Amino acid sequence: MTQPGKPKVFRSHGKRLELPAYIPSFSETHIADRRVSANWNGAVAALKLFSPKALMLSAFDFLYGPRASLEAKEALAEHKTISERLDLPQAALLFLDSGGLESISHPDLEFTPEMSYAIQRKLGADVITLMDFPRSRTGDTRAPVIDEFDVATGFAALHDGSAGLAAVIHGRSSDELVRQTTRLASLSVVKVLCVPTKSLGGNLEKKSETVRALKAVSLDKVLHILAEGSPKAWGDLVAAGADSFDATTWCRALISPETFRQIAHWIPPRTTCNCVQCRGELMEVACRSRTDMLVHNLSLFSSKMDDIRENVGR
Repeated sequence: MTQPGKPKVFRSHGKRLELPAYIPSFSETHIADRRVSANWNGAVAALKLFSPKALMLSAFDFLYGPRASLEAKEALAEHKTISERLDLPQAALLFLDSGGLESISHPDLEFTPEMSYAIQRKLGADVITLMDFPRSRTGDTRAPVIDEFDVATGFAALHDGSAGLAAVIHGRSSDELVRQTTRLASLSVVKVLCVPTKSLGGNLEKKSETVRALKAVSLDKVLHILAEGSPKAWGDLVAAGADSFDATTWCRALISPETFRQIAHWIPPRTTCNCVQCRGELMEVACRSRTDMLVHNLSLFSSKMDDIRENVGR
């Protein structure tokens, strides 16, 4: 059942995204995720073909990614947004992730909150994510603790409000997450609150409990769960208060309807692939190329979220 005050549609830059939503994400420079089988060109080609309602790319990529940085330079030289440069669906809401996680994996490359914000704004992001500092991943206990609330308040004065502003919340316990969420939710300029799925707890029951607590103190914000690639968890987390999810699962191996049934606890609408490439033919015959494979996967994940959205509030 829909919670009172919970947003049903997110709007930014004149675009709208119906909630709950699945947002396919891709990072060219995220070396921690070596299982991703798609390269930059393949991922962009699949996103163009599938035309998702929203997508998420990394700000770090546009400064240091081998291919993405070249596209960013061309976009700026041509006075275009990155969506225009890549010929991405213009109606798709473009989330740009701050690149904080990638910067930790590349400590030799300079990347600051100011650099992250500037490149996102220049490239025309519909949602700008403030650079986060996942302290649990740094492993350096001597590093200064940089508070995400202080970062958000600093940029709030600079932000003109044309794009949505997102903040990432980290914490070693649910109580710490609730405290951070309460503080960030008090900033009217922040429209989206992002929480890594690993910070929510070890199992689905604990994650749902934490999400309920976070939503209770941030009803008018979009609560986004970062890197939640398990579709079988989406329904429970949406019921608890989550509004959107992103994951790179779509750009790994080809997922058969039977495999998807097992990982999602949900039967796809048809036993044959119904994506825009396969046109209802047998998946093993039709999904030959890498791009077809990615479009097929996007179709399955998006269909699952469409089913959840139709059932919200019933």
